[in-house]
Amino acid sequence: MKPTFSFYKPADFGRVYQFLRRSEANDALAYERVRFQFGYGLHPDFIDPGLYGGFERTCGIWEDESGIISLAMTEGGSRFEETFFIFRSERVKTQELLGRMCDFAERFTSRVTDDESKNQYRLCVSEEDAVLAGFVSQRGYVKTEHKHRVMIKEYANEPEAVVLPEGFTIKDARTAEPFFTALAHNHSFRYNQDNDGGEKGFAKIRTMPDYRPELDLVLFDGEGQPAGLANFWVSEKSKTAYLEPMGTVWWYRKMGLGKALITEGINRTRAYGCTRLIGGDQPFYWNLGFEVKKEHSYWSWSSE
Repeated sequence: MKPTFSFYKPADFGRVYQFLRRSEANDALAYERVRFQFGYGLHPDFIDPGLYGGFERTCGIWEDESGIISLAMTEGGSRFEETFFIFRSERVKTQELLGRMCDFAERFTSRVTDDESKNQYRLCVSEEDAVLAGFVSQRGYVKTEHKHRVMIKEYANEPEAVVLPEGFTIKDARTAEPFFTALAHNHSFRYNQDNDGGEKGFAKIRTMPDYRPELDLVLFDGEGQPAGLANFWVSEKSKTAYLEPMGTVWWYRKMGLGKALITEGINRTRAYGCTRLIGGDQPFYWNLGFEVKKEHSYWSWSSE
């Protein structure tokens, strides 16, 4: 039976989520269950209200009689020029299916350049996926130097002490409203205060399946003003916790606040059976013991 295609619809959320979390092997994907939930929850309200419906316009599903066999996913639009292919198994990667997926991505996930002269996008491909890499190379895609690296920190045998400067406290979403999470996020990454700062998006994140309010941490200073945030995601099907997002406000950098938030989160996720954490790929994380688990390359396509 030839796999059937459909555009993603809101009713597909549960099916896509279950597909992405079906095994621990999916933890090291460049686009996995937490990225799906975080982008779905935050981006439409925070990045651009025009992204509403972006998943429906730029994400595709292929399935057979047993269910989903592959996905073409974006962050909810073409803004980032990134697309990700996810497969049920190696066996489904036929030349016919890969061709159909590339056709879809080139047509519906590509971004029109500012001068409106062409369309372009980048496909994220695992360094271990010789089949997909070979296919897109033959199709004319160009491998770039840009990489996505999955960074993992293995937990120590025992919980570690959380060290905070005097006057600072860590609260969580059971007492801290989305207003404070959004405000900490804005000033950690220096976003201008031109709208609600993503408060609606951070409220929507709280409805996602892998969200746990006790793992959604907000750091406060002695004035009761937000000084940082760190949200940890867990699933009963995985021993891997995810950190997304995490930051400390720009005026309190280099005080050990980020390390304190991560240590607190690791200690709390142990209660869910987690033994490792996926974090970011910056020197801050490298210095805390995060190491490369898997690498993905970006292959560029242009309509020219």
